[in-house]
Amino acid sequence: MNVIDWGDAPTWVGAIFAALAAGAAIWTLKSQRDQIREQREFIAQQAEVLTVERDVLLLERKERTERQARGVRLSGYRFPGIISADEQAASVLVHNESEAEIQNITADFGHLGPAVRACEWGELGSGEELPLTVPVLSRGALCYFQAREWKEDDHPRSYVPRVSFTDSHGRRWCLAGDNLTSVR
Repeated sequence: MNVIDWGDAPTWVGAIFAALAAGAAIWTLKSQRDQIREQREFIAQQAEVLTVERDVLLLERKERTERQARGVRLSGYRFPGIISADEQAASVLVHNESEAEIQNITADFGHLGPAVRACEWGELGSGEELPLTVPVLSRGALCYFQAREWKEDDHPRSYVPRVSFTDSHGRRWCLAGDNLTSVR
């Protein structure tokens, strides 16, 4: 008959429990590793989502910031006989098509220099004289800036009119043709 050596049974039971504990520890570590990997993947996905949302918000902010400035339009002209019957003048018409007034409007004509005359512009053309830095141009209003007289050696392309103005948010802009830049 087989006789169990009870003196060794507690050792065997301890060994079995130690093996079970080791197996449980290994299973717990693997489970934790899997959980950490899943958390890292989730965090990476959330980081991508946040990056896209941030980019969208920045683009919307930029569009909001530029919306008013994009509503300002320029038209450049050459008018014979504005200064005298023999001369021509370069000029620019500023039309505020934005949703709010613009302020501190100035014009520069490249090598022709800054404007020498500013006035309101209405349906009948030139109106009341304005300061060379027009303080306010309300929504829908137009103003006209004129450069010094045009010399025979002045090339029409060398007088690109640049208009600077401040929007209703206090941001300064420079507009030359269709090129709009923030000054500060």
